[in-house]
Amino acid sequence: MNSTLLQILHSREDISDYLFHFTKGATAFDSLQQIITDSAIKDIKGNGYICFTESPLVLLKGMFDLFDRYNEPMYAPYGIAIKKEILFASGARHVIYGSSEERGVLPETLRWRFVEYSPNIKDFTWLREWRLNGS
Repeated sequence: MNSTLLQILHSREDISDYLFHFTKGATAFDSLQQIITDSAIKDIKGNGYICFTESPLVLLKGMFDLFDRYNEPMYAPYGIAIKKEILFASGARHVIYGSSEERGVLPETLRWRFVEYSPNIKDFTWLREWRLNGS
């Protein structure tokens, strides 16, 4: 790795070497225990992919503080971190944000990465989502 890239990576709190997969719902802690027991993260919703966030750990506390206000938060503070380079080598990629019309121009082989984005209406870019294709 060149020295300039190394300096950039060390100076930015918003860049993480890890991707995080969080559980959710009333059984979030049990789900985490199952991931550990099985040594596997499963696509329990049948989406055809598994989701991760690239948000750095130092910034996730604020997200969970916000989620604490809701009865059914998007995620619980239980999850697992995996080195980004390992997931990348396994086929994980960052999602492609775009308008609903743009989804159709993507080849079918890339549509698993697509997330609709509509400014001020439907915006999940804060998740900095990555996906691993498959179940």
